[in-house]
Amino acid sequence: MNENLGKGKRGSWPDIAFGLFLIIVGAVALIETRDLKMGTTMDMGPGFMPRVLASILGVAGVITVVKNAFKPQARIEAVRLRSLLLVCSSFAAFALLLPTFGVVVATIALAVLSMLAGEKVKKKELIIYPIALAVFTTLAFVVGLKLPMSIWPTFL
Repeated sequence: MNENLGKGKRGSWPDIAFGLFLIIVGAVALIETRDLKMGTTMDMGPGFMPRVLASILGVAGVITVVKNAFKPQARIEAVRLRSLLLVCSSFAAFALLLPTFGVVVATIALAVLSMLAGEKVKKKELIIYPIALAVFTTLAFVVGLKLPMSIWPTFL
């Protein structure tokens, strides 16, 4: 580790980078929703909520940048390729498994793969969390919102 890290230099760069990311996402959302009718609070148009949320995101980004510009310097760590690949593959697995294997199997695969991206994984958590997430997902989206998705594999 650098001996001079945090001595005299300012700016928590990981947090500043995240704040800039929030500002960029908010700005892009505002630009992309510019043609939607805004409306009023009593008669909201299709652009009202996206613009409000984009504005909140942008303001949160500005606050994050300003707040972290005066913290002691922190460096950005190297990307852990294994973790990045596991998280990305968890999304891909969910998308590929959902149509044929149903919500339960796809959600469990998503949870297990993304949990394996962490450094310390407990076996107990690797069993409990995916099952709990699958139950919640099924109840929220299939039962509650009545989305047309199969719960179990279609070939059963």
